[in-house]
Amino acid sequence: MLYQNGNKLLEEIQRKRQCMIESATINGFTSEETIRCSEELDQLIYQFQIKIHKGQKGWEESRLPYKQMIVWPKALTPICKLI
Repeated sequence: MLYQNGNKLLEEIQRKRQCMIESATINGFTSEETIRCSEELDQLIYQFQIKIHKGQKGWEESRLPYKQMIVWPKALTPICKLI
């Protein structure tokens, strides 16, 4: 799926990231569902990086939300302490 708008792509990245976190919390980090969500998230992030590299318009609008997403999620902090 190709995204024309960087903000829509960022929204999809955030949704997929949340899906992965929820799956990891419920099913474990190595479950099939968690791995699938992780792979799909990787593809979305890759598409976003391509957009940035090509210098498409809208990057300035998307930069702050993207930076906010890459901060370690608080939801995983208790889980990671168990590992």
